[in-house]
Parts: sequence; structure tokens; C-alpha cells
Amino acid sequence: MNLVQSAYKKLKQDCYYDTVNLFLRYEMAQFEVSDDFNDRMEALSDFVDDLQDSGEIDETQFKRWLKKISCWCLPKAINNSEPEQNGDSCFISNIRTERQYEVNSVNYFIKAPIELFILDVIWSMKVGVLLDRRLEEYCLGNRLEYAGHELPMDENGKLFKIYHRQYSMWRDTAIDKAKKALENGTDIMIIGLDIMQCYYHIKVDWNSIEAVVANDYFGMSLCTILKRISTKYIKKLRKNTEITHPTVMAEDEGLPIGLSSSGIIANWALNIFDQAVRSKLSPLYYGRYVDDILIVLQSPQINAPDGCTSAIDKLFIETQLLNTQSEDTESDDNIVYSLKELPSLKIQPNKLIFQYFDAKHSHAGLKEFSREILAQASEFRFLPVGDDLRGLDDCAYDLIYKGSLNKLRSVVGMEENSFELSKYLSRRIIQYRLCRDPLNPESLEQLFRFYKGRNVFDFCRLWEKVFTLLLTNKLEAKCAQFYNQCEDIIGKLEFDDPIYKRVQERKSNLLTDLKDDILTYLNCALAIPLGLMSTSFQSKCKSRKLQRILSKEIIEDTIDDAAYTFRESNLIRHQFVSYPLLNYTSYDGNLISPVSGELPKVDDWSIDEKAVYSPRYIHNDELQLFAIFQCLCDEDENPEEYHQHVESLIAKLELKNEPQVVRKSKKKNGKLTKPKLFTIKCDQPEKANENKSIVVGIANLKASESDIERAYRPNGKQNLSFKRQSNLYGLLNSAIEGDKCDIAVFPELSIPYAWVSTMAAFSRKHQIALVFGAEHVVTAGEAHNIVFTLLPYHCRYGQKGCYISARLKNYYAPAEKEGLRVYGLDAVSPAKPYYEIFRWGGTTFSVFNCFELTNIAHRGLMQSELDFLVTVAWNKDVRYYDHILTSTSRDLHCYIVHSNTSQYGDSRVIAPKRHEEMNDVRIKGGMNSVLMKSQLAQVRQNNFPKGKNSQKKALLWRNLLKIRSWDSM
Repeated sequence: MNLVQSAYKKLKQDCYYDTVNLFLRYEMAQFEVSDDFNDRMEALSDFVDDLQDSGEIDETQFKRWLKKISCWCLPKAINNSEPEQNGDSCFISNIRTERQYEVNSVNYFIKAPIELFILDVIWSMKVGVLLDRRLEEYCLGNRLEYAGHELPMDENGKLFKIYHRQYSMWRDTAIDKAKKALENGTDIMIIGLDIMQCYYHIKVDWNSIEAVVANDYFGMSLCTILKRISTKYIKKLRKNTEITHPTVMAEDEGLPIGLSSSGIIANWALNIFDQAVRSKLSPLYYGRYVDDILIVLQSPQINAPDGCTSAIDKLFIETQLLNTQSEDTESDDNIVYSLKELPSLKIQPNKLIFQYFDAKHSHAGLKEFSREILAQASEFRFLPVGDDLRGLDDCAYDLIYKGSLNKLRSVVGMEENSFELSKYLSRRIIQYRLCRDPLNPESLEQLFRFYKGRNVFDFCRLWEKVFTLLLTNKLEAKCAQFYNQCEDIIGKLEFDDPIYKRVQERKSNLLTDLKDDILTYLNCALAIPLGLMSTSFQSKCKSRKLQRILSKEIIEDTIDDAAYTFRESNLIRHQFVSYPLLNYTSYDGNLISPVSGELPKVDDWSIDEKAVYSPRYIHNDELQLFAIFQCLCDEDENPEEYHQHVESLIAKLELKNEPQVVRKSKKKNGKLTKPKLFTIKCDQPEKANENKSIVVGIANLKASESDIERAYRPNGKQNLSFKRQSNLYGLLNSAIEGDKCDIAVFPELSIPYAWVSTMAAFSRKHQIALVFGAEHVVTAGEAHNIVFTLLPYHCRYGQKGCYISARLKNYYAPAEKEGLRVYGLDAVSPAKPYYEIFRWGGTTFSVFNCFELTNIAHRGLMQSELDFLVTVAWNKDVRYYDHILTSTSRDLHCYIVHSNTSQYGDSRVIAPKRHEEMNDVRIKGGMNSVLMKSQLAQVRQNNFPKGKNSQKKALLWRNLLKIRSWDSM
């Protein structure tokens, strides 16, 4: 059963991250929530056990699965009905609507019982891994995730390496090699090839695959199973491709799109061509990503003015890498090139790109392309802020110029940009998901203008994002409008003349099937984000039109039922859940709405059941935030004890990648201190930075009294405005811009509790420590003032992690208590005061929350213990606090990093030096929020002496330190 479970987990994770094949996502959700799920898994386990024991296939069972194989179809391309150009004259139109929409090509996906998909993954784990290990590093697409990890393939969570990292490596390595060669004075040529309909025409040499596992009857049986699945599917598929594809598939050609094995087998088959190119052209760089190939040649013996034909002949025909063929098509005779080693695979001349760069001439073209890639990559590093609110019209269209950019007549065309559209939708969802402001009406209008006519089909993969954006903003009527707009245009689908004739000749129902399948795709695109809504969404929906739509059928279910299925199977998009792991519980409310005001009621906090088949890796910081959240929501729990909950969760879930964090009570002179001190050692394996100085960022951020009061006032709502969110995102972006911060500090009560999970995700992703105070969290008449310390780290197996300390304030100022008491609230403190000392990144520091620092005895516990002390405050009396900070720095012989709300200011970095050199950074006020950066020089190297008789040495050492700072603006 373990092998089947492991394969199912990998399949589910692969499906979870796939944004294209929504058909498989829906079928997997149905499979998992079905009443006979365990029985089917048990039956499959018995089937696999027989294979392992004897190599025999249970034919009765297997044939039952094979009979259910068929295919899904989606339109790949729609004819463009724009007027033909007449010579040099040009007619450009922005009209995308037509009376009907003619399909000229179709994409197919395998449709089969989930049991066959699981068997396919088992093949990838047992046989595919052997093939993959024989491939060279120049093959970058569809590579298995196993190298460099201690975990065996069965236990390693991911099946494939992350695709976008592999794609970036494939493209960027080619550019880097070309740039370096040019800089060294070497001429280069960059060649791009694209194999036509690779998965439809590739021939599989099963004998060579079986030879790899010739002595393993289990592996041989798996190969037999996969070969029979493929044969059955191709036989079904050929009936359709004979109609929709101009080049007819041979009986021994093709691989099913949708099976994990297909990518591995395609790599294996194309390896012979890869080796031939490397052998005959000796390229500076060769890389293949699935069916896209990049080649960089140095000092090519090509005469640039002779053009493409000469280059093709000299580099590919004369070297016998390609053969020339003349294909007689219905429209014209076209020359195509076939691969010499794999003649069923072809390349068209218009898919061949040659870029020749002479080292003595300008390198501007290559440099500009490289700069554009870097600019796009950096955009994904930063959180979207208010000044990034470009409209859709500003980013989703590309103008094509011929001549000067300043002349209108130079515009010769306009194209929609799918990458920019996807990026635009993602950033808008991030911006509006956790704030209360409505979506800009102009943005809505532009979105509906964009999705007209054939654009509905060209950008169908982004339907789900559109629905997510609309539902996130509670625009139910607009959601119904978008659905009806798409449905209406789907009804106008027709085949173009060549395909229509073949349909008539064969009396095929392919057009009906195509319309049904794309409607199913539309329904899935709506059901997935709908799964994030309340389970009673349909009955409470304010739009009657949307209510009627949710009653429509999606195969055997209604859309509303499908949404519930996606939610129960956890195949919704987890990144849109407002608070981590809430979707793993029995909670049936809205998962998108920010957690604020009254905390949600959860009947059963257990996450064990859904975590068994979690479609993704569960980060440790998510477990910690979940435990904190549970302790706050559940009146029977104590917020101080969330650490025990985390340990219990890790044990129950049997996580093998738990953090290397040690938390234990600290003793002085062999006795426990009063108040208690806990040392938290969080290992940071990246030793390269250990000898560098610490860069700290201090947020000059206004935490207004009205915002603080709104968080704890009865029936009040936190200020989750778009402006406030943009303010925070701008500060976080500053922390990773330029000189990256090691640690960023925000004032007390400055971050809404609803945004804490965003802070944790940012800390983990960018490996920056964050210290901040959250706004009061109110439960059962009690207000909690919590200071968060987030410490990022790397796990053993390459995952990034983040340790979270959530410490209740030990002592409240009298004014704060009185403010809470006005609304009948009690200020909650720990039963016994305690503090924490963090050993992280080669440094030792602690955090005090505002009024706590006034206790001389408590801050005295830190004497000779720290490299620096962090203090967060919301304090009006800065004169009084100034004396405390100054004396503390000198008493403890350490730096102090202090952050106060900007309207009262005095946020600064203090060093234990003479008065004129003490304040390295000091800031107050201003209309805009800024992050001031300061460098604590050599703090990682000195490791100030600790213990008895060390104060004089420590003070002498610290007086040698020099601090320099800069403004990050």
C-alpha cells in the first residue's frame, strides 16, 4: 500500500501545481472524495503487490480500466479573420468578435481511470528514474526530482523538478554563454528550433526502455502496462487526429499528453538527436526544454548575408542532422525538415531562428534581451504596491513596430500578451485578497473588454484567475456575467473548412465533444475558486444569475457540488487561503476573507486526515501559525502553549523535514532565572554570510491610534485598506532591494493580525528575519498584544523554512490597560513572565516589547548575553524612553535596534559609545513610510565575550566597532 500511496501523493502534487489540465484535477478530486476511495486504493495496492511478487498482471481488472480510456479536447488555435494586407498597406483592428469562431487545430489530453494515472507514476518512480539518470544535464524539461537528496524516490515529495526554474536555467545559460563569448571577442550564433507536434508524432523504442530493466520482472511488467495504455489511447486518438491534424499519426506514433511518463519517454527518445547535435556541431551550449532547442555556436563558419537557407544547409543538412522533405498540403507545397535520427518528427523553417552576432559589432540586441529577462524576474521578487496599479490596457497588449516608435504609421500590428495578462491577474489577486477596498471599476471594464471574441479561447487557461479575482472581490454578478460571456462565445465554435469537410465525411460528433469539453473546462475554472468560498455559498449568493449557473452540470455533478469536491480533496489554490492550514480543518466558512474581527468557529481542529494526502509540502511556519491561531480561537487553550501544539502536529504528521530549532530554558549559575529565559537556537546552514556584518532595517511606519482601536473595539473592523497594505508592501520590498536586510524591525501594534501569514511567507521566501508587533487579537473579552519574531532558515533537503516566536507582552503600560478596559477587555499576559534569546545567523539577540524595557531587573538578565537588543514600541513619551534606551545600551554593552510608531518617532540604532557617536540612525515623522538601513559592523565576528569577568573585554571590543548607515529610499 505504501508504494501506491506514495505514487498517489506524487500524482496529486503534480496535478496541484499544474494550471493547464483542469480535467485531471477534477477527476482526482472526484476520486478522493468518493465513498469507495479506500476500496479502490486497496484494490490497486493488491494489483501492484501481484506485479511485485510475480510480475503477473490481473487481466480482468486491467482490461476494465483500459476500456474507460478516451480523450479530452480543447481548441488550440482559432482562425484570424483580419483582412489580408495589400502590399505595404496595413489594416489594423482591435475587433475580436465574429459571427462564428473557426477552430483550425485541437489539443488532446488523456482521459482514464485514476488507477492508470497512479500506475503511470509508479512506472516513473521505478523505471523512469533509471532512464532519467542516463540523460545529460543539457536536457532540462520534465526532469525527475531525486538528485542530491538523501530521501529515496518513494519518499521524496515531488515527482518533477520545478518547471519554471528549469526553463529559466535552459534559457539564461544560453544567453550567459553567448554574452561571455562576445565579451571575449568570439563571434557567436544563437539557433532556436521547435519540434512540430512532438507528442503526437514521436516514435517510442520500447525495446531500448525494456532493456534497462531486463532483469527486473516488476519493471518489465510496468513497461508492458504503460505500453498497453499508450496503444489503447493512441488508437482512440487517431480517429480524431485524422480529422483535426493535417499530418496523420502513424499507428506506432504518439505519447499521451497528461501522463507523467510521456515527458520522461520523450526525453529518452530525443536523446539520440541531442547527442548527434553535440557531436557534429560541438556547440558552446546546447539545451533542450521538452521540444524547444537552443544552440549557441562559437565562430560559426557562416556568411551572415546568405541568410537562413544557407545556414540550414551548412549546419543541419550537410551534417545530416536534418533531412529536407516536401509535404503536399491542401493549401500549398511547404518545405519541412525532419530529424535524421527520428524522421517522424519535423521542424518548419518558420520555427527556425538564427541570430548571428559579430563580436566587432554592437552587442546591444543580446544585452537588451538579457536586461528584459532580469527585469521580469525581479518583478516576481517584489510584492505589488499602489503605484504599480497599471491598467490591463497598459500591459496586456504589445504593439508591433516597423520603423520609428514615434510615428503612428510605424505601427504594423497589435498582439495580446498572455504572460503579461497572467502576471496582471496574479498581482491584482495578491493586492485585493487581504484588503477590504473594492476592485477599481476601470480595471473591471478593461478586463471585460479584453475577454471578447476569440480572446476567450486564446486565454482560456486564465479563466480560473479571472473567476478568483472576481470572487475575491465579492463581485458575484460580474462573475455570472463573465461566465455567460464565455458560454455564449463557446456556442459559436465551428471547424474551419478543411476540418469541417473531414467531419462531414466521417459523420463525426467531434464538434459537439469539443464544445462539451471546453464547457467542462469553464465549469472547472469556476468551481476551483468557488471551493474557497463558504460551503453554503450558493444559498447565500446575492446574484440569482450566479445561483442558476452553479446548478449547471459538470459531468455528473453540479458546479456547486464540484466546488465542494475540490475543497474536500484540498485541490483548491492554497495560496489564497487567508490563514495557513485552515482548509485542512472542518471549517466550512469563507477561506479567502481575512481573519479579523470575530475569529472563526472551528468544530474540529484536526488536520491529520487531509494532511495524509496533502497536495503540497506543509511548511513549518504554517504549522506554527496554525497552532497559534488555534490557541487564540479556542477558549480552552493557552496561547503560551502553542509550542507544544506544534510538536504534537509534527509527531502526528510524521514530518521528516522538521526544523533544526532548539528551544530550552536557560540557566544562570546553575539555576533557572526569574523571569524565565528561553534560548532558541535556529541553525542557518548558509555559512557564507557568517563573517559579514548584520544589515538591519528600521521601519518608519505610522501605527495610528484609530487603527489600533479599530482592531479591539467591539463590532469594529481592522483597517485592511489597500493604501495601508501598499504601505507595508513597499517597506518589505525595500528590505530586499539594494543592500538586502538581514533583519527588519517594525513598531509595536503596527501589523494587522490578518497579515501575519503574509509576513511569515515573505520571511521564508526571501530569508529575512522580521520582528514586529501585531494589533490586539480579541477573544472572549481578552486582548492579546503579541510580538512576533520570524527567523528564516534552510532545511536539510533544500526547502526554505521560518521559525516563529509569538510572545505575549509581559507588562502593559497603564494607558494601554485603561484603553482596553473602556471596552470591557482584559489585557492578557503570560501566567509567568518570560523572555527569549535567539541564536541565529551567527548572532545573539533578544526582543523586548515597549513597556517591558522599563523593568531594570528583567533587562539586566541580558547582561553579557547579546550582540544586539531589538525593542518594538508604541510610545508617546520618547524623552523618558530615550534615557532607558541609552542606559540599556551601555549597561548591556550591545547595540539596540529600536522601532517606534513614526508620529512619535525616535526609531534608531544605538551603539554603546560616547554620546556624539551613539546614534547611527535616528528618524521621526514624515508623510511617507520608509525603511532605514543600518549596518552593525562585524557583529557576526566578534561574538562578544559572555560570562564572568567579560564586561571589560566586551566594552573594549565594542569601542573598536564602526557603524555606517544609509537610507534605503
